[in-house]
Amino acid sequence: MAETWEYYEAIRPSLAEDFLDKVDEALARAVEHPYAYALVHRDLRRVRLTRFPNGLIYCVVGDTLVVVACTHPRQNPARWERRQ
Repeated sequence: MAETWEYYEAIRPSLAEDFLDKVDEALARAVEHPYAYALVHRDLRRVRLTRFPNGLIYCVVGDTLVVVACTHPRQNPARWERRQ
């Protein structure tokens, strides 16, 4: 997520801040409805950000939502699949 933020910060600082806002919104949606989003690998799910192509990869462990990665659709899934 830090790499993505730095990328948007280099383009325009307000864009980086909007990215963080959209991450917060996606996280809130996932917390509210943790099982509503598609499984992408084993028990990992993805909630997409609005306005940005990225998504948050997460799993539910007990009553905790664990974010594993913030991904771009063109990113190789092997980068985050092994984090499970």
